[in-house]
Amino acid sequence: MEIATFTPQTNGPGRVLFFSASVTFLVSALIGMLASLKYGVPSQHADWIAHLHMEQLRPLHLLLAITSMVMGAMAITYSILYSVVPVQRKWNQISQWIGAITIIAFALAASILILRGEASGREYAPWPIAVSPLLLISVGLGLAILASHYSELYSLSPEGTVLLSIGSLLTFTGFIEVHSYLLPSVYNNGVKDLTSQWHGIDTFVAGINVMLYAGMIILLQQRPKPLRKKLMFIIAGFGLLGTFGHHHYVSPQPGFLKIFAFLASMVALLSFLRHIHSLAQEAKLKNDARHPLMSLMLTAETWTIVAVGSGILFAIPQINFYIHGTYIIIAHAMGSMIGINYIIIVAAGMVFCGTKQSDSAFSTRWALRILNAGLVLFWVGLTIPSIIKGNSRTHESFQAYATKVESWFVVFPIAGLLLVSAIFVLSSELAWISIGKSKN
Repeated sequence: MEIATFTPQTNGPGRVLFFSASVTFLVSALIGMLASLKYGVPSQHADWIAHLHMEQLRPLHLLLAITSMVMGAMAITYSILYSVVPVQRKWNQISQWIGAITIIAFALAASILILRGEASGREYAPWPIAVSPLLLISVGLGLAILASHYSELYSLSPEGTVLLSIGSLLTFTGFIEVHSYLLPSVYNNGVKDLTSQWHGIDTFVAGINVMLYAGMIILLQQRPKPLRKKLMFIIAGFGLLGTFGHHHYVSPQPGFLKIFAFLASMVALLSFLRHIHSLAQEAKLKNDARHPLMSLMLTAETWTIVAVGSGILFAIPQINFYIHGTYIIIAHAMGSMIGINYIIIVAAGMVFCGTKQSDSAFSTRWALRILNAGLVLFWVGLTIPSIIKGNSRTHESFQAYATKVESWFVVFPIAGLLLVSAIFVLSSELAWISIGKSKN
């Protein structure tokens, strides 16, 4: 596994975005840690915990986590463009700075408003609507910049460029769809509101995931990969855009959407098998250690298998009936964001910002071990109470099973402490490298 046919480097906006992504995700993790104390530590043991308010912690945690992923995806895109086309048009350079500044402004303004109690109240778009144009401008400019250099990128990596373009477009359109509730015809119809909300956020997150995946294809491939057959893109698009429905099988949405969503989710079996094969190949190369970030990539690949495999299981109606609305969904979402997306951003940032030996760094190796341990504990600790809740709620009242479930909440702060510790180390390294410093 070798770096592709260009010299990885980044520019000012790319460094600013890598730095911002590392800091933003760390702050999100710290807020998540506070929220875990609210769940896992009885307030009578620490009076100050009673003053933590979930109506502020939850939306702030979600806002910063999502924003950091967008920052990372944009940083990778800017860095790829700069690596391939070091001398860019003046408007491209200005647009990249505007894109970086607007998304940082979005994160800061939305955070301040949420702390003041001005959240939107939407479950997965908690920021006030007034600041949404800032993120829309940032993502839109990134899409325009990518389009202006499409031919140069395509000659380097046809597959990576097409996927990067699709991801950018999905991120942009998904963000718009998240706000479809502003239309009276949607807001006044509970089924339409729920359906568009889930589909919008799924499309938005899917776009970010595709951008990160495409960025790593361009960065890590040994030689340009030819474009895959159109049928493969059709199958992938079907899987990307159709899986939202299994989130609310029990809602009164049309039955054909539920069937469509189930079939789309089962398409992920192909991805699941491919990632297992990929992990086996990468594991063989680990001893060779030709790529300086092999451990980071192995970690991301491992948690990708967990995420895809659990997603397939959760989409089976008979299983979904028991697990939907339980804590295992949190493990699935957070495990994917931390174990896959965050790790990809850290790895890409270290390469583009110039580090050479991150994989052999003592702190990075131990941070990954702690992170993996925290994610395993997080998954196990949330799976057991989810099974208890999912099974008990079919025949017991909430009061009857609540104590058995809540006794497992102690796992939240323990796993949270491990995760925050690891994220602190990795984010610190990325932030330090992104401002032009290196330990090597």
